[in-house]
Amino acid sequence: MNRKDHSTLLDRHNRTIAQILARFRNMIMAATAPLPETGNIIAQAALNRMTMETETAALISEIQGLLAITREIKALWIRGPLRQPGEDTSREADLDKKAENVTRMYDQALEMRAKAISREAAARAQAGVGSSSSAAAGCDP
Repeated sequence: MNRKDHSTLLDRHNRTIAQILARFRNMIMAATAPLPETGNIIAQAALNRMTMETETAALISEIQGLLAITREIKALWIRGPLRQPGEDTSREADLDKKAENVTRMYDQALEMRAKAISREAAARAQAGVGSSSSAAAGCDP
């Protein structure tokens, strides 16, 4: 991700935060607006209610937009910056070499584990054969 994309993403984030704050302020203003003492009180209360519902729906929409931006930031963070084909070929070769070493060491560890298990099984079998032959020898009159 280059510098321009970075600032664009931060600009989108900041604009969304500003919109969320504005929607919340509008919702609170509608909720706390005083009702007139004379005139059509029910109409003013209905208008305030409708304003609060509209601002609440818009607030939810803005928050969903912020979540989408957050997911985009996380995805870019996990994948890392996008590179052009052929860029950082030495780095990729180094990573491939390290991956091969890890694979080889993992295979060696599996072989060592398999050998240890077979030695342990053989030792148990020898111990079982030795104790059963001793018991069989002791049973003969």
